[in-house]
Amino acid sequence: MPWGGLSVLAAKPKVGKSTFARNLALAVSRGEPFLGRATHQGPVVYLGLEEKRSEVESHLRALGADGSEVIHIHVGMAPRDALIALRAAIMHT
Repeated sequence: MPWGGLSVLAAKPKVGKSTFARNLALAVSRGEPFLGRATHQGPVVYLGLEEKRSEVESHLRALGADGSEVIHIHVGMAPRDALIALRAAIMHT
């Protein structure tokens, strides 16, 4: 995955995309290895367009998040100007 870039994770429903993405988000936010590969520590923008914030936060805590990680979470519908908003969020981090 590119540093400072955008990646898309796509697969059939209920195969673990959210769990994969949340574990990756934690690893990157901490600068820890992920699946045996090095990561560069940095802020993460997590888009959960079909999820509830409380569920995302609860799952991150269950995975070991302690609140010190810089993970910006957006849930709900994509903003009208989604790409502009996403670019702004990335630039802000």
